[in-house]
Amino acid sequence: MAIAEKFFASPDYAVIAYAENFPDGLCGGPLAMTMDAPLILTKTGKQAAAKGYMQAKGIESGAVLGGASLIDDATAKDIFGATEIVTK
Repeated sequence: MAIAEKFFASPDYAVIAYAENFPDGLCGGPLAMTMDAPLILTKTGKQAAAKGYMQAKGIESGAVLGGASLIDDATAKDIFGATEIVTK
């Protein structure tokens, strides 16, 4: 969160990656860079900091990496304050 706070004053989007699986974070870095968005590491059941950052910045959308087995849909919805998940 400290890195996101320092380098992203008012992002429109965020990229969420599973905190305990380094490939998601490594792959998410370039994606986040192209979106001019912070990369936030989190996991199911430990999303309070990510949710707080999204609320403080007014971020309502972005990308979630790792699949529903790592960050489930309910967690992604909670973090972004969303009512639905759109998959592509």
